[in-house]
Amino acid sequence: YSHGLRTFLVRRLQCRNGFDRGRASSGAAIIEFTLALPVLLFLMFSVIEVGWMFLGNIELRNAIDVTGRKIRTGQFVAGGQPTPNLASIRNEICNNIGVLSDCRAELRIELRGFENYAWVSSSYPIDNEGNLGDIFIPDALEANRIVLLTAYYPWPLLNVIPNPSLADKIGGHQLLQATALFKNEPF
Repeated sequence: YSHGLRTFLVRRLQCRNGFDRGRASSGAAIIEFTLALPVLLFLMFSVIEVGWMFLGNIELRNAIDVTGRKIRTGQFVAGGQPTPNLASIRNEICNNIGVLSDCRAELRIELRGFENYAWVSSSYPIDNEGNLGDIFIPDALEANRIVLLTAYYPWPLLNVIPNPSLADKIGGHQLLQATALFKNEPF
């Protein structure tokens, strides 16, 4: 019992004489915090940005599935509606998306029809200047056609530090992509 009391008294005297380590290093904690804060904020905002990007990609995939279903079942060409064009397909996709800002201006669409699955091929619709474009082949909307519907959206990156792991960058934007491959019904 006396050993514990002795240790307590020695520590108490050391604190009064200025040997308290906690009080002597209190300025170092502020310096360490100011050095670590930018790194922590960068990591936190990076995680938030990647989360938003994943949410945008999920919504884009869902919109492609919904639009693909309407093309596959002939709802786009049935019911006396005007002949579908690129704008009507883009509007249908963007109506099912809430997260992508400026969807109608930035979304690029590739719609192609094929005779059989062996001929199906896709590539980024990029012109000679490195800009995304649209590919719209109206025969993809015919009955019994194999259809490749792909949507591309350039997601603006908010982080100021370049990230080499985001490989599909076009003009400083991460390229979100969703694809549906299906065969039209005999409508």
